[in-house]
Amino acid sequence: MTGPVSPAAAAPRCDHVAKDNRPELREGDRDDAVAQVQCLIDTRSGAPGELPETGVFDAATADGVRWVQKCNGLDPSGVTNEATWKVLYRAKKGCGRQAEHTGTE
Repeated sequence: MTGPVSPAAAAPRCDHVAKDNRPELREGDRDDAVAQVQCLIDTRSGAPGELPETGVFDAATADGVRWVQKCNGLDPSGVTNEATWKVLYRAKKGCGRQAEHTGTE
């Protein structure tokens, strides 16, 4: 007989790279750190849609990064600088409840 699964055990983990591995990434990059960005956007940011963890920084990843940046009061550059990494790990509460995707189109 098994007991109920705790929410912490069921939560997805983003463990493609160590938390202190925070390189500046941009469209065209390929790396495990890109998969980390994709995982964090998909599981912690509240960004609309689903972002596959491919490790390829494509246009969809850039849009997700810009969404997170804008939602957290950063310049929506689409590049993962140190400030962006910080908000990826600690996204502002309520960002996922915004009505529209506000990235640059």
